[in-house]
Amino acid sequence: ALLCGGAAGQMAASVRRVVQCRGIGLVLAATAVRFCAGFGLGLWAAPFFRAKFPAMQAQFSVINALTIGVGGCASTLAGGALTERLAVRDKRAVLMVPVAGCVAAVPAILLAVGSAGFTASMAFYVVTFVVAECWIGAVMCVLSQEVPPEVRGVATSLISLLTVVGNAAPLAIGAMVRNGVGLQAAL
Repeated sequence: ALLCGGAAGQMAASVRRVVQCRGIGLVLAATAVRFCAGFGLGLWAAPFFRAKFPAMQAQFSVINALTIGVGGCASTLAGGALTERLAVRDKRAVLMVPVAGCVAAVPAILLAVGSAGFTASMAFYVVTFVVAECWIGAVMCVLSQEVPPEVRGVATSLISLLTVVGNAAPLAIGAMVRNGVGLQAAL
């Protein structure tokens, strides 16, 4: 109802302009994948680690809160600072920060859910968040470099809208678990 008549066409044209910018379609797709990974892990980590280490629930709660709060914040700030440093030398290198972080997060989460001991599992869980959450600064940097000023608001809104896609991941994991896939395999 908000986008009536010409406004809907204008919005569609703005979205097309954003997506047609160099590399932005790929950045948006990668952001959707990152949201899926983050939201899936965010929702299902507690039930997984509670089942795997039932005697360590209180410790997991503290580690999880600190990991998400402190680790995520530190990673976001460090990722933004590193992105700015790289952007001075080579604009194309900017996306190496989130790519490297996300690639490094894959073995870290596999080791977190696969480790037999609580300490090792939590260490890899912390590493997962610290390396994975560096992406947002780089994404915003790329948006400011590649998207024309008159549609940057639309570009930023698209990033926010991708959280809807990310919210599908916890549902998909739940469906997999309900259909007999183990939670470790689903994660």
